[in-house]
This record gives sequence, structure tokens and C-alpha cells, in this order.
Amino acid sequence: KSERVKLASSLSKSQLKAIKSLKSFQRYVGEMGSREKRELLSNDRCLKARLVELVGEFNSYCESFCVGLRCLACILKELPSTRLGLSLPDLCLACSRGSISSHPGYKSLMKMIKQTSEANLVKLLKLCMTELNAMELVSTSVRKSSIVTIMREIENVKEFSAETRRRKAVQSMATETTIERKLKLQERLKQSAATEMEPQSRLDKIRLIVSRFLDDWLRVSLSPLTSLPLHEIISYQSEDIALRLDP
Repeated sequence: KSERVKLASSLSKSQLKAIKSLKSFQRYVGEMGSREKRELLSNDRCLKARLVELVGEFNSYCESFCVGLRCLACILKELPSTRLGLSLPDLCLACSRGSISSHPGYKSLMKMIKQTSEANLVKLLKLCMTELNAMELVSTSVRKSSIVTIMREIENVKEFSAETRRRKAVQSMATETTIERKLKLQERLKQSAATEMEPQSRLDKIRLIVSRFLDDWLRVSLSPLTSLPLHEIISYQSEDIALRLDP
């Protein structure tokens, strides 16, 4: 943050004026209330403090974008992406132009995830977790926590499905009066517990949980750069942030 403060403090009045004329900044200011807008545009100190915040948000965006992109690469590598007619560079370009969700290849990818087996869905989540563990970024901790939550939800779906079948069978046994019918229900309960095939509805629930999670994550992480204030002038040189204010 100290570097961002130093950068903002060094801006001249002409440079601040140039920032105010940026379309992205005007759009950003246009969403404010009249009092906040007036203070920001008339008070250079207030403007510089806000610029520090905006550059920090831009840095967070870049981290989030990097995390989302690397996990998307894992997903594309695992799924037969050649059949989707898209590549990682294609999606990067799509992100710079607009929402990734509008890309036909991305829509096909989400559709394929919704048709993937349970084992592969879990594998995708584990691959994303491995990728997150390899990156030493603050933003990864939130995503790792989310994946752990999703894995628990999947386990809950499994347990709920099996428990529901057992409960129904036990309730049926309680209503039967003859020993013969009770024995038949007991046998049916054993067969249900021993079966390896889970109901299709359970798999559909798991597919929905995973696809929604990945879709929400990627849409947010890979949101277009042009949606951010100051995107016209911010550039990264190695690990330093620079503002391109001079022609």
C-alpha cells in the first residue's frame, strides 16, 4: 500500500485532471451520490486517497483473475476441450472483450460439466484445490474454503440420499403387521444399502452444486478488465504498478 500512496501523492494537477476525464472513471463517479461525487471531483486529497483504493482493488482483481485462469486451465486439461472448439487463449481474449459467459465455448464447457460423472466432478474440484495450494496468494484462501464447503455438500447429498431410503423402509416396516411382509421389507432395505448405483436425481444434485460453484467462481474471477475504473491507464511492470498518464 505504501507504494500506491507514494504513487498517488506524486500525481500533478494536470494528471489528476486526465484521470477525471477517463471514461471508466466518469462511469465510476456517475454511480455515486451527488455529495460524494462533488467531494471527490473538487478535493485533490480526497481524489488521491480514492485512487489508492482503486489501484488496490485493481491489484486484487489481477490476483483473482490469475487464480481463476489457472483453475480454468486445469478444468480444460481434464475435460476433452478439443471437442469444445476452445482454448485458454481464446477465453483470455473473450474476458478482455466482455463477459466470459457469452462465449459459445464457455457455454459448451458448462454444459459438459453438467454431464460429467460424479468421480470426475470430484476430481475437478481436487485439481482446483491442488492448483490453489500451489499459489501463495491471499485470495486463494477464500476459494479453498469454498471448495471444502462444496465437497461437504456433496457428501451430505450422498448421506441424505441413503438415509432417506433407510427411513422410508423403516417407516414402511412400522406400518406392516405380518411377519412375512416385515421380512420382505428388511430384505429390500439390505439390498438398497448394498447397491452400488445411486439414484440419478442424486447425481443431478451433485452436478448442479459443482457446475453452479464453478460457473459463479469463473464469472466473477474472469470478469472483463474494462469493467474496472482506471483500466485505461494502469499497467504492471514486473511487480510494480504504474499509471500511464503521459502520451
